[in-house]
Amino acid sequence: MPKIAFTRKAKELLGNIITDHPDLTLVLDDTTCCTVSNVFARRGAPPWAARRIEGYIPVYVHPSLEKSLKSHGVIVDVLDFVDDSLSLETNYGKRFVMITSTLIQR
Repeated sequence: MPKIAFTRKAKELLGNIITDHPDLTLVLDDTTCCTVSNVFARRGAPPWAARRIEGYIPVYVHPSLEKSLKSHGVIVDVLDFVDDSLSLETNYGKRFVMITSTLIQR
């Protein structure tokens, strides 16, 4: 499983969202439904089988991404951008993005 890191902006936004949604989780999904990201902020665990990564907040990885991300670290950052996503951060005028990196120590 990949190691997850969060930028300062991402941690600040997560803190704001957690205030409104204490059961916040992030899902790294393989969907292409949204313009710029495969990171989805939601309440609770996803309905499909996913592996949970412990850390700053619960992060679930869709099984189809496990193989491609296993040798990478993932950095979650924030854009001042809103698309058609149902992800919770769009209510705050932001969008989480996932950056893969081999520079993160596993």
